[in-house]
Amino acid sequence: MTDGDRLIFRAARAHLIEFGWSRRLGKGPRGSTCIYVALEKSHDKVSKRFPEIAWTPFRWRELLGIEPSIVKWNDAPGRIQDEVIALFDSVLSEAAP
Repeated sequence: MTDGDRLIFRAARAHLIEFGWSRRLGKGPRGSTCIYVALEKSHDKVSKRFPEIAWTPFRWRELLGIEPSIVKWNDAPGRIQDEVIALFDSVLSEAAP
């Protein structure tokens, strides 16, 4: 995992905590978003300071260890926000420098 990946994952986690998590692409109540949109917004924000950080959702899916896709994992029946945040916590703690 690169430093850029860690920045994106930390920012996406913070976004999901601040605005909430939702299923489906797009925004929910209070501006909540799915993981994919949180990663997209985080990339947009972080890449302004670090333009070398590429938009790599397939790589992030692999780093997060989710199948078959970010969107399908996000939208799985029974998925809850705590589980989504725990995923980022787990990946970030395993990748700590």
